[in-house]
Amino acid sequence: MAWIDPSLENCGVIAYLDALYAPSPFALKWKNAADLVLGSHDGLLATEHWVQEGPHEELTRIANAGKDTDDHVKITKQWLEDQPDYRPDAIMYDNHAFIYDPRNPRFARTACFFWDIYAQEKLSWRDQPLWAYALSKFNMDPPALPGTLLPHKFNDEFSGITTYFKLAGEQGFGGHTYVSPKRRLSSVSKARAYKSESGFTELEWDSLSIDSLLSRACRPWANI
Repeated sequence: MAWIDPSLENCGVIAYLDALYAPSPFALKWKNAADLVLGSHDGLLATEHWVQEGPHEELTRIANAGKDTDDHVKITKQWLEDQPDYRPDAIMYDNHAFIYDPRNPRFARTACFFWDIYAQEKLSWRDQPLWAYALSKFNMDPPALPGTLLPHKFNDEFSGITTYFKLAGEQGFGGHTYVSPKRRLSSVSKARAYKSESGFTELEWDSLSIDSLLSRACRPWANI
């Protein structure tokens, strides 16, 4: 939904990286990636997951790894099976990093579809299975980030080649183990940094409801 942020509205492309990754400082690499995104049909560069066994098996792996509850996994599997266009062999993508064109209508439609469901917080916390279904539903076939092969394990840096980013942090939140009961997230907050009269950096917080955010972001793409 970053395309509705006034500070990003003039960006030609937007790159997302998990906070534990540091982006490459070489601008030419990002210029090349931007050109690829803008020239792509789907407005997205993403890297396929190193395990390709479909959303159902990914959910089983999630439960076995303790990254979500058995109940959440069961509900998500059933939800997917209830979708008439669900493909058990949908391609899985790794969402540690991706780059997108915020003005590409195919990407925006797919992202809005995903967030409309994910924000209800009725399915698994883990985004990969639902994202795989969303990309499959809209026939999205994003090219990969060039020269990028993500590690097979978190700290196995030798099995991965990351041209655009590198591991620079550590896992947090208990190793991303989501086993607590869900609580509906009703709003998000954003901080703006500014210099106060005393010369110190201050933070100013804005709050926006999830429903309002989705409405603003997705209204232009509703009829595509």
